[in-house]
Amino acid sequence: MICISCDSDQHSVLRELLEITAEWRSLATTLEIPLREIRAIEINHSGDVKACVVKMVERWFELQPSKLSWNTLCAALREPLVGRPDIAKAIEHRYHVSS
Repeated sequence: MICISCDSDQHSVLRELLEITAEWRSLATTLEIPLREIRAIEINHSGDVKACVVKMVERWFELQPSKLSWNTLCAALREPLVGRPDIAKAIEHRYHVSS
């Protein structure tokens, strides 16, 4: 498992996830971000999906430090609720992650 642990990794995650639009809520849920946090992100960044994605990634880093890995992120992206195996595949290729 390749861990995500530093600011440059956080920027890499953001770069990969900026393609996400409506799926960001499902990804946040799959990454175990509490519903109240997701709602707060929606309220604070209403209408700005990219800002919601950025805040979601920040909250994941803050709330789930023991689960920060490319493997966890790729598995979440592959979940049917999220439905973005294309991004998971790109991450695996770029960061040499085995699925």
